[in-house]
Amino acid sequence: MALFLLLFAGIILSIGLGLWSLYQRIVLLDALCGSQTEETERLLKRRHDMLDELIQALRVFTVTDHENLELIVKIHLDALRAASPHARLLAERRVDEAVILLFQCAQEIPVLRQSDEFCSFHSQMQRIENALKASRPILTDLIRDYNKTLRRFPINRLAERFNFTQRGLHDIGVDGGGFAKIPA
Repeated sequence: MALFLLLFAGIILSIGLGLWSLYQRIVLLDALCGSQTEETERLLKRRHDMLDELIQALRVFTVTDHENLELIVKIHLDALRAASPHARLLAERRVDEAVILLFQCAQEIPVLRQSDEFCSFHSQMQRIENALKASRPILTDLIRDYNKTLRRFPINRLAERFNFTQRGLHDIGVDGGGFAKIPA
């Protein structure tokens, strides 16, 4: 009888430890997704802040191409005001294209092209775009892994119990084609 109780306690303990490790996996993946999302959002915010600076500089130096500049301002504001995640994805793709256009406009202004401040700004913007290029696929992979984990049994039951839900993908430019390749 004592052997049976010991065996039964061992089985219960094994099940409990298994469930605890599954719960810890969900928590870890959720935390990693949250951390990477915050990093990507921080980079996007920094890019938008820098776009504000670039737009202001181009307004001062641009005499002829105000239509394109105003279109870029609208694209930039639409991305900042996007309500849904899907709208934000689309708006950020348009911002990628706008960054390229802005730097092409800036390259046509000799005073900017020769300015050390502009060259430094250009380098910073390239670093941010490269960091976004690296951050987005990592975030997408983490979210896919998290969502796939939540669909597996018995994790799906555990996730329901603790209110873990699937996350939406942030796959802006994951294929590599949607990133702003800033002209040198």
